[in-house]
Amino acid sequence: MSERSRKDYEGEVAFFAAASEYRGRHIGTLLFEQMLSYMKRNDIRRFYLYTDTSCNYGFYESHGMKRAAEEKETFTIKGKQEEMTFFLYDCLCA
Repeated sequence: MSERSRKDYEGEVAFFAAASEYRGRHIGTLLFEQMLSYMKRNDIRRFYLYTDTSCNYGFYESHGMKRAAEEKETFTIKGKQEEMTFFLYDCLCA
């Protein structure tokens, strides 16, 4: 997906998560702000991350990231078909 977005990324967020029992306590927001500070300190102006519908992907939109691409996939798990959507989000840091 990152190739199809036709953007040059300087960084990637490989994993970003907060345990579900801590959601609603703004820990994710604090981590996100620290991540942005890290990117700025290291002159990483454009970065991306992948996520999917099994995660709280709305978090990224509510924190200013833009959905750059999405892809639907159908899987067969234990004989049952499941559909997931995968997203590429990106951020241009000021």
